[in-house]
Amino acid sequence: MDFSFYFNDNQLNEQKLKKCGFNLTKGKFLLKKPLNDDFTVEIEIDSQNFNINLIDNNFNEQYEMLNILSINTAFVASLRKQVENLAAEIVKNCLDNINIKSAVVNHIKERYNVIPQAPWDEYPHYLTFKHPKSDKWFALIMDVNMDKLVKNKNYVVDIINLKAPPTFVEKIIDNKNIFPAYHMNKIHWYTVVLNKGIKLEKLMELIDISYNSVKK
Repeated sequence: MDFSFYFNDNQLNEQKLKKCGFNLTKGKFLLKKPLNDDFTVEIEIDSQNFNINLIDNNFNEQYEMLNILSINTAFVASLRKQVENLAAEIVKNCLDNINIKSAVVNHIKERYNVIPQAPWDEYPHYLTFKHPKSDKWFALIMDVNMDKLVKNKNYVVDIINLKAPPTFVEKIIDNKNIFPAYHMNKIHWYTVVLNKGIKLEKLMELIDISYNSVKK
């Protein structure tokens, strides 16, 4: 299974990976360990790729059904979940997180003296930012499943919705890291995925435009 999407907001840490049991071989970190009594996982990580292969111990070969998403029997789904949990554990313990969301929140606090608000009890991670004079939103940070923006991308990402003139919105959307606005007016708003796909300097410029667009 391919978990390379984790590198959108994480990066390698050689010391952590070695403490987690990985061996560095030809530029790749490798680890082989039992998943349960019947299966073994082979994990391969480099600076851009993160793959976990499942080996059937009874036949000493790769268990291909894990990668066929149309196969979703209870048994396969259980194995898939175990591998996904293992991947999440590796990310948490063996990689370094790049927290772009925190950098954005801190930038807004320092530059505009604006404190984020969390207005929805059911969505405590959703943060709104209001212009101090107009009391209008100029940014909204959310965590959503990537498939809300791109089909068949099933993982959670942090996003920020920003405002701009319609002609600017139309030109800036690339459908790679900048998308038509999620859950907001798509003429005046757009969505940026908060990962390594966009430079912080560029993101700060976009926030400036959004801030100034709601000052009246």
